[in-house]
Amino acid sequence: QRSKRGGIQHKLNKSIMTSTQKSGWALKSHRGKSFCKRQEKRFFVVEGNFVSYYKNGNKSNRTGKFDMRTIVSLSCPESGEHVGCHVLIKLQSKTIAVKFEDDYGGWMACFCSAVALECIKTPSLEQYHSADLHASFRGKPGSNISATSSLGTTATPRPAEPEPPEPVST
Repeated sequence: QRSKRGGIQHKLNKSIMTSTQKSGWALKSHRGKSFCKRQEKRFFVVEGNFVSYYKNGNKSNRTGKFDMRTIVSLSCPESGEHVGCHVLIKLQSKTIAVKFEDDYGGWMACFCSAVALECIKTPSLEQYHSADLHASFRGKPGSNISATSSLGTTATPRPAEPEPPEPVST
């Protein structure tokens, strides 16, 4: 299955991300400018609900950060000043347009699962929302994710089968 975003074809990665930690390179809009006019390459790091971005991969020069719990909406613009980005992240205080260099599906699972489903404004992004990963971001008990399937559903190990009762001798 393929999705077209900003004139680029992306093969949808159906495996769900299983951790609230991720890092990698992306282009982001610069200081509120439109994505079409100015982008900066940044190294993004997700640690739980917190996203930081740096000028370099050794994390020595942070240029920004935000808490994913402050995301108001996520969308994929198909026209306008932010066309070409993968996701438009609207926070309470600012808007960031981002285009990931690799693992599109993993990044989408990360951001889409960090927010409530109603914050996702583009229907094609809803497939990346995982209730289990969302619970992990929110720190709810019982949200331990241990395995994924290639169909995009999260699986947990089955409990061990109970031992058969010992025969009773008379």
